[in-house]
Amino acid sequence: MPMDGILLSRIINNIEKELPLRINRITQPSTHEFVFQCFGSGRHNLYISTHPSYGRIQFTQLKSSTNLNATHFLTLLRKYLSGGTLKSITQEHYDRSFILEIDHRDDMGVIKTHKLIIELMGKYANMIIVNDQNIIIDAQRRMGSFETESRAIVPGANYTEAPSFNKDRIENLTKEDMYESLRTKYDGVSPILEEEITHRLKTIEAKDIINELLNSNTLYVYEKDYHIIELTHLNKECKTYPIMDGLDFFYVDLLEQERIKVQTDNILKTIKRELKRAKSKLPKLYKDLENNENSDHFKEKGDLLYAFHADAPSGLKNTSITSWDNTIQTIELDEKLNGKQNANRYFIRYRKAKNSIHHLEKQIDLTENRIAYLEGLITQTTQASVEDAKEIQEELIETGILKLKKTKDKQKQKKNKRPNYLVIDYDENTTIFVGKNNIQNDVLTFKVAKKEDLWFHVAHTHGAHVIIKTDTMDDNKLSLCANLAAYFSNARDGSNVEVQYTEVKNIRKIPGQQAGMVRFSSHNSTYITPDFDLIKPYLNE
Repeated sequence: MPMDGILLSRIINNIEKELPLRINRITQPSTHEFVFQCFGSGRHNLYISTHPSYGRIQFTQLKSSTNLNATHFLTLLRKYLSGGTLKSITQEHYDRSFILEIDHRDDMGVIKTHKLIIELMGKYANMIIVNDQNIIIDAQRRMGSFETESRAIVPGANYTEAPSFNKDRIENLTKEDMYESLRTKYDGVSPILEEEITHRLKTIEAKDIINELLNSNTLYVYEKDYHIIELTHLNKECKTYPIMDGLDFFYVDLLEQERIKVQTDNILKTIKRELKRAKSKLPKLYKDLENNENSDHFKEKGDLLYAFHADAPSGLKNTSITSWDNTIQTIELDEKLNGKQNANRYFIRYRKAKNSIHHLEKQIDLTENRIAYLEGLITQTTQASVEDAKEIQEELIETGILKLKKTKDKQKQKKNKRPNYLVIDYDENTTIFVGKNNIQNDVLTFKVAKKEDLWFHVAHTHGAHVIIKTDTMDDNKLSLCANLAAYFSNARDGSNVEVQYTEVKNIRKIPGQQAGMVRFSSHNSTYITPDFDLIKPYLNE
């Protein structure tokens, strides 16, 4: 959901308390995201997004993703702001725009003040660098006057603020406003906040609502919404966090998918397209198989035509012949052929149908395996980090689903890099490995693991290969491994999930199948309900 101006003001208020901050490094995880690594009273990662739907500013504790190749705008940010001091952040009224003032020492040693202006205006969201003369140095998105109608955002132009709607401030809210459109009257009010305020005004005084909006440091997080006041009109359960932590919680999966989309050309879309093709192909194969298995009528017609060929001279489109059970059977004919030739034509169709049964059964088996493989890739991609998704992209290139776009040097570099599997140092004598895609699973099971190590996998579905190397196995380790296997599978949200485990020496590759596809000769099973709190401390190792 887009962030409204009132919520944004509370975030800016929290950031102001930590100023000044020295900007040490600037990175760009994706097209719309920038991370300023800063130092003040402590270390802070100041995250700014100009995404049309997810745009915001916050301190984040989330691990920074792989950086994009240096873009032109990132280079400018580093040139004019890196090493500088963020001394103030201001928001005009409750608009979704704000200004960061940064003192930076140039190449001549002169300290100059630059402004970094963030405008979070949906599809027109932008980040603009302005010098101390109010001249635009550059913008993330250059916009001519024909595009914005009232101003131009191009290098060398004077910066002009976006037009103001001259709305009232939320501090002037009254009880009578429950009958008006709050979004039309007040600055910074989103649709969800308007509904909540209108709902509360029926039973609560306006001053109490104002006080909570202007002083709340808590974020109330719902499945698809959040705000700094509880959204009581939704009548749903919520989770509460400090504002910055709540934003991390709400956006973590959305951001990861957005980064995967940017850095891997949206592989999920490609996989879903291939899955749709395979699923549409399978019913046709089954129909063809059924028709070919029921092709004995071709042979019967051929036998009748051969026995009574005199009744089917050339020039006829069909003929009626008394069958062996004394029923009359009408047989279609090629009028250019005589009886024996038409009989031979039916024999050919019969043999072709019977001979193709084996081929169709093979194609059905291959298509079903492909569907299972692609469904597994969808699970892996929806749960993947950017690094994991890049490995999936490499796998798709190798299997021919994606066309090769990278240079040979980059390909060699990728192949020499260790797969991004999770390594957990449980204790001095125990290490756990978790594979989150087919490449990682294959490497862990057949290269990293030894014969005596234990291997875990969710039964009858797609998921991670979990390997544990330990001197002594106990119930706690067993439970952790089983939960890891279940969490990195499409049974993540299930209950009473069966997790199979066995020694690695019992695992075999399936000939002709994709990486990560295995079978085993014997196993034990444990049943669990995945517990995220149990594995959470280990996920960032």
